[in-house]
Amino acid sequence: MRSSTVVGSGRGRWRVALVVSLGILLGTSAVARSQPPPPGSPQAKAIRLFRQANPQLYLGNYAKAIALYKRALRLMPNLAGAWRNLGLAHEGLKAWNKAIGAYNQYIKIAGSGGKYYLAAQKRINVCRSKLGLPPITFSMIGNPGKLDIQANVAGAVVSLDGVRRGSTPTRPLPVNAGLHIVRVTKVGYLRWSGSVAVKSGQRVVVRVELKKDPSYVPPRRLEGIKHTKAKNEAYLTVRTAAAGVRLHADGAELHKNADGVFVLPRPGNHVVEVRAPGRLTWRARVSLLRGEKKVLQPVLPLVRTKKAFNRWGWVTLGVAGVIAGVGAVFSGLENATYEAVRDRRADTRAELDDLVKKGKVYRNVALGLYAGAAAVLVSSIVLFVYERRGEQPQGRPLPLVVGPAGRGGGLAVSFSGEVDF
Repeated sequence: MRSSTVVGSGRGRWRVALVVSLGILLGTSAVARSQPPPPGSPQAKAIRLFRQANPQLYLGNYAKAIALYKRALRLMPNLAGAWRNLGLAHEGLKAWNKAIGAYNQYIKIAGSGGKYYLAAQKRINVCRSKLGLPPITFSMIGNPGKLDIQANVAGAVVSLDGVRRGSTPTRPLPVNAGLHIVRVTKVGYLRWSGSVAVKSGQRVVVRVELKKDPSYVPPRRLEGIKHTKAKNEAYLTVRTAAAGVRLHADGAELHKNADGVFVLPRPGNHVVEVRAPGRLTWRARVSLLRGEKKVLQPVLPLVRTKKAFNRWGWVTLGVAGVIAGVGAVFSGLENATYEAVRDRRADTRAELDDLVKKGKVYRNVALGLYAGAAAVLVSSIVLFVYERRGEQPQGRPLPLVVGPAGRGGGLAVSFSGEVDF
């Protein structure tokens, strides 16, 4: 069984130049070995143009080489070597689609028995990779061959034509004759891929050099998680700017641990109160599980501030009532004046006009007093709202509570700070 070697490395420019040189030399020799056509015939002219184009291709004058190859192919369309070298010239100009078309024409003319059949298939895949297209697999009639893939890293995954065929090191893999796509991958290394041509009964050795991936970050080693049994207690933290804060749950005062956290000796539902000297008490219903931690953010306004708002609220409310009462007196004077005008209680026309003017003055004064009473009433409402704002936990709507007043008769309207937390 014959054997050949393919070395996995980067695709440099020297490889394209080497392929071009070998194509020119071998293509020229192939034409020379064939039976020469009669002198002066179109075939003879085509071969002469073909030989003139090869040096231009070798020197990198791809445009001149393409022009000569096309003239030769117009005279002799079945000149397979010209189609192959035309593909190499198009590759030199990076005209990948035109190069693929030329290689396909070569394969169509030369058939599977062509000397460069597999090489042309490999160049097609090179052009497809330049266009961002996936490689294609070619096969030919013949005895199976073998692929011996040897990598510098053990445990790399070997895929052949998209099918996983094991991990390195692997035994020689039996494959059909033709062109095959080989991929070798491993975590932490850059992927290697290439096209490998296997002839009938041939054993091909592919040496793969995997390089480490510089962007790969190995995972950290996971240490065992130690589970600790939670105590039959819960924890509360109070965040407030008030000093001397004390926390009570169901009427009993709670104590802090070494971390400054209040400890509830029994989980479940509790009514907690946050107290501080000179500030209002804040209450909330809290539900806690075993070992659970919650944070309370109570609003604790000063008691003297609440009393000041309450006092000034009632003062402004009384002032509003007095102003409204004076406005009612002027409204009564206005009505009495208009009744006098209606009953014609004046003796002259001038006296009637004076009564009308007095009625208008009384009305304007009454309206002004009513407006002032409304403004003072709004101020009273604002003061009462500011008085009650300390009873509202942050971010929670306050339920409105209506009940009997603590002293005397009547109803008291208030906001309740006792809400679910």
